[in-house]
Amino acid sequence: MIVVERLKICMRKAEAAQAELDEARKQLRMKDIYLRQLGAYTSADTPLENDSHNFSDETERLKSELIRAVDETEKWKKEAQLARERYELYGTQLNQNIVQMSAKLEEMSNEKLVLESKVQALESEIKMLQTIDRPNLLNDDNTYAKNSIELQKVQNELIEVTNDHQKAKQLIKELNTMLANKEQEVLALSSALNDEKSKLMEKNAELVVAEESLARARSIAEEQKKHTEEALSLSEQLQNEKATVSRAITQNRELKEQLIELQDKLVAVTQESMERENGRLSALHQISQLRNELNRISGQSFDGKNVDSLTAPIMPNGDVYEQQQNTQYVDSRDRDEVIMEYSL
Repeated sequence: MIVVERLKICMRKAEAAQAELDEARKQLRMKDIYLRQLGAYTSADTPLENDSHNFSDETERLKSELIRAVDETEKWKKEAQLARERYELYGTQLNQNIVQMSAKLEEMSNEKLVLESKVQALESEIKMLQTIDRPNLLNDDNTYAKNSIELQKVQNELIEVTNDHQKAKQLIKELNTMLANKEQEVLALSSALNDEKSKLMEKNAELVVAEESLARARSIAEEQKKHTEEALSLSEQLQNEKATVSRAITQNRELKEQLIELQDKLVAVTQESMERENGRLSALHQISQLRNELNRISGQSFDGKNVDSLTAPIMPNGDVYEQQQNTQYVDSRDRDEVIMEYSL
């Protein structure tokens, strides 16, 4: 009975292990199908390890491009800021120079007007003095000398004013030339500023494109990173499932070996039991034959009373009846022993 119970327990364990093995194989097939679908989605025909390696390389490449794009963006921003500050400074300085030159030009124009007024006044005075009657001047020497001195003085002032007027004209001419040059510089700087603004707009457009490309690269990198992590996780799960399946196969093999061993033991025990049962049945058959033979002999030689005494075996102590009573209640195994004693 113990062997049978152990056999049943081992069979149940073997069935449970077989069920676990089937479930593990099913999960393994599902993982393989999912991994193939994932490989088809990512357009990868190489094994999973190569896919992970390619994903890592692509992620590193996108990260490098991302860093390079960010560096170029910062460089463009700095260059644009420096150009803007430089041209704003140039514009401010030019405006200040233009304002200063305009003020100076206006001042010189006012001085020119003042000098022209003085020249006109002096010319009028000279004309007035020239219209004075010379005979009257000759009659009065003192008056003539006085008028001559005043005339010389007026002439000197006129010459001085004329020189100042010429200087003012020359200065105004130089200022106009400088103003024209400054205006040319302003135009050149304005043109250069417009060019830089155009370049800045182009850089901004390129920056927008780079930012969009950067966003796409980040999205692709995140998606590929996600797929890589999923692939690695699935690979790890697959390895774990394979290890579980391997352990289940090993356990199943061990249980099968134990089952075979127990079956062999059960067969041996069954054969031994059958042999013992055959021996018991053979002994019972011999007993039956002996009793029949005794009954036959007793029926021929003695009467009914002696037949009862002869049916029991004669023991050395002569206790025939008790021996007969005891043999009627013995177990089959004990009967075998008794028969063996009789045979001895």
